[in-house]
Amino acid sequence: NGIDDVPSVRGMKTLNSTMQHLCGIDSIKYTGALGHKYYVNNLAQLISQQEMANSHVRPWLHFFPKDSGQHLSEARQGQRWLNDVDGAQLTPMVRVGLRDFYVWEPTLLKDCTAVVPFRWYTRGGLVRAMGDMGVHPLGEPWTRTNARVGNPWRERARGHRVLSVPLWLYCDDTSENTSKKWNKHNSFLFTAAGLEREHAQKEYN
Repeated sequence: NGIDDVPSVRGMKTLNSTMQHLCGIDSIKYTGALGHKYYVNNLAQLISQQEMANSHVRPWLHFFPKDSGQHLSEARQGQRWLNDVDGAQLTPMVRVGLRDFYVWEPTLLKDCTAVVPFRWYTRGGLVRAMGDMGVHPLGEPWTRTNARVGNPWRERARGHRVLSVPLWLYCDDTSENTSKKWNKHNSFLFTAAGLEREHAQKEYN
């Protein structure tokens, strides 16, 4: 085209393809039970790129419930997350120095007391554990984990941290029409439940 230092169309397409491969969000096509087509963005890519790798969002994400007494202003401070949710759905481990501690694995405290933590939470800025200090009944099989392997997430993680990311899921019909006619264009969206409220509605999230 006679202009210097301007990339070609082919070069831009190649660059775009490369960037999409590295940083893009894949849309996966599905066929519904009634034969309709719909698309779902790759959830793992959404969480890893737009939440965990986002320097504006990651510092404000929380992965443990919080015991704040009577004060309640965030989802993580609620009774449901702190006590009611099945512990298997929560963050299963904490890292202390170079060591990883998982729920449902025997752990020695500093005073050499043996405990089996079953839930992690925070209080006063520190990560704490709810645990069982009792002895497993003699003769009853241990079914929580494989006694030889420990928590299965330890083997899956292979030294990486494991974090549970609770999500608020909601639906928007995106139509904004004022008629009574149903609009079939529905979008399901989510917000990280562990994101502090003041950051949840910001543009970069």
